[in-house]
Amino acid sequence: MSPSLDNNEILLHFDRLVATRHVFFSPTEAFRLIDQSFPFEFRICPSLLTKPQTPGEEAARDSSIPESSDPLVKFGPGSDIEKGDGELIITTILDTHYLVFNKFCIFRPQFLLLTINSYRRQYEPLDKGDFSAAWHFLDSSETPHFVIYNCTKEGGCSRVHKHMQIFSRHSQFEQFSDTISQTPPVVPYRYFLHRFPNAADAEPITGGHILEIYFTLLDECKAALGIPKEAKVCPHNVVLVKEWMLVIPRRRSDVEGASANAAGMMGMVWVWRDEQVEKWKQFGPSKVLSELGVPW
Repeated sequence: MSPSLDNNEILLHFDRLVATRHVFFSPTEAFRLIDQSFPFEFRICPSLLTKPQTPGEEAARDSSIPESSDPLVKFGPGSDIEKGDGELIITTILDTHYLVFNKFCIFRPQFLLLTINSYRRQYEPLDKGDFSAAWHFLDSSETPHFVIYNCTKEGGCSRVHKHMQIFSRHSQFEQFSDTISQTPPVVPYRYFLHRFPNAADAEPITGGHILEIYFTLLDECKAALGIPKEAKVCPHNVVLVKEWMLVIPRRRSDVEGASANAAGMMGMVWVWRDEQVEKWKQFGPSKVLSELGVPW
């Protein structure tokens, strides 16, 4: 990430885009509950009202989606993510990825890290370039962030141009994977976790190092889903922070209208209407997650 960019500059840029309606954001209030010992944080986000929620069924599996008639409007001829006149772009990272503002934001600010190659697809596994770019951001940022990846429609993707989402970590809502104890918290689905060694005690972490770990966790996901190890497509979520990486196998994208991406699987549920929260409550939040993932 460019050393000339700092948090204050990014926030000023973000606020200008919100004021000119290039980015949709309004502050949200979180309310929390615990269901079957698993913590949830719900946010009702009006900015999501205009966001495309799911890719076309064909596009979610097929890289031959129709090319944009105006490549300048998208991030390349194979992209389905709006670029506009380029105002969303912050910088490029390692010549492989754009760092851009997410157009539909829950947090101030929120980013996408998308491949410069617009034909890369959201049903592909992450690769060395993806992890190198993600770790470059995490290692360069002044504050802690989550990097998440929603692989396939079942994993909660809404666009097919390959991208990760980035948003800040706030201390008020602790993740189960942040807790190191002999008695792990009750998690309603199967997951595969790797903790990185303390930076002071280990060799520098690289994209190649993370990729090796990821492939091991992804093989475990495939086994949990009953997918052959050689299969190229595996619905899953990835959550990456500087301390750990989590990979979650996914069976479906929603249960009776209650849906979740990688953040939702961690208990951070983003919806755009009160009625959606009621659907979660009626079905049971932990039950939703167990149905979206693979129950124990």
